[in-house]
Amino acid sequence: MITQIRFALIFAAVALAGCSDTSEPSKAGTFSGPTLQVGGGEARSVVTLDRDGNPVSMAVAISDGAVENPPTPPAGMMWAEHTLALPAEAAGTVFDHLTLDWNPHGHPPIGIFNLPHFDIHFYTISVEKRNTMLPSDPAFAEKGHRLPAAEFIPQGYISPDPETIPRMGRHWIDPSSPEFNGEPFTATFIYGSYDGEMIFLEPMVTRAFLQTRPNFVRPLKLPARYAVPGHYPTSYRVTYDASANEHRITLGDFVRRD
Repeated sequence: MITQIRFALIFAAVALAGCSDTSEPSKAGTFSGPTLQVGGGEARSVVTLDRDGNPVSMAVAISDGAVENPPTPPAGMMWAEHTLALPAEAAGTVFDHLTLDWNPHGHPPIGIFNLPHFDIHFYTISVEKRNTMLPSDPAFAEKGHRLPAAEFIPQGYISPDPETIPRMGRHWIDPSSPEFNGEPFTATFIYGSYDGEMIFLEPMVTRAFLQTRPNFVRPLKLPARYAVPGHYPTSYRVTYDASANEHRITLGDFVRRD
């Protein structure tokens, strides 16, 4: 009887050891990309993952200094662009990198977006791919006018302006957004396409709105399908972290879409 108990205990110990050897360690955590100087402050990407390494949220963190003393655009440019790499832990997400663009005088359409604001692009394509999206490409205009299939366009979004921005693409707006219906522009959400594909998601937030230190969340209008399976956001947030003296513009509530 004692021998049987001893064998049972040994078997249980071996089984438990086998389970611990094969179990995957948790990948959960919040991770930051490299910090860049932005004007009188700094910015970085921030990604939160669940235990399986799937994104829970993805954000740009902008310090008070960058908002209060924003950068000066290069000569001849309307905006100052800062490319923010994602942390290595986010390599498995559908997003490749972010850009933080400061527009000191806004941009068209005049009367709506011509206020000082930040554009935050969450790109699903690489920087190298974006660098080929130039008027020097004989097919640039054609690729800009090649729209995604209707099922990949977010519900209710339209692209009334046919202009294709180099290294960026064509922009899609929600005509039901407050700024298109008599309200002042504070924060809104844009999508972007190029060569028949949706290639970026873009929250836009005015400097004046950030200075009020808002704390809000809005649901996103989504497409019926995504061309690339993966986890995609269903909301965006604009918040302020007083302990860190920084603003966060966040894509959140990610869900799996196949």
